[in-house]
Amino acid sequence: MKKNVDKKLQIILIVLIALIITVSIVIFVSKNRPTSDENYEVIIGDDGTLPDVNYNDFEITDASFSVDRENNNTKIYLTIKNNSSDSKYLDSFNVIVKDSLGNRINKFYVMVDKEFSAGEEYETITGGDIILEDAYKLEFEFND
Repeated sequence: MKKNVDKKLQIILIVLIALIITVSIVIFVSKNRPTSDENYEVIIGDDGTLPDVNYNDFEITDASFSVDRENNNTKIYLTIKNNSSDSKYLDSFNVIVKDSLGNRINKFYVMVDKEFSAGEEYETITGGDIILEDAYKLEFEFND
């Protein structure tokens, strides 16, 4: 009888240790996940347009969001401008689409890989074969 109790206690102890390790890993990973500053989150207007986003000397302007139900895709149009008086390099960034509760719906990667001269503008499109009906805001996550 005592052996059964000791064996049960050992199993409970092993399960508790595994649970503590798992929770510790989850907490560590969630704290170290890169997230954008709140300034890089913009709400999509009723007409599908977005406010400008400023990052370092770059400004993302003329951003618009369109959903094509017939062809089952969504596109995000962006104009990137170097507002500095010097040339600047922009590598890439992610556009994270969220719903009104802040839940992530999808993430799009935008590869720029471009040296911008002073005042230069560059137009790009991102999106995919998905209908983002619940899209409420976009978060920009810049990759330096």
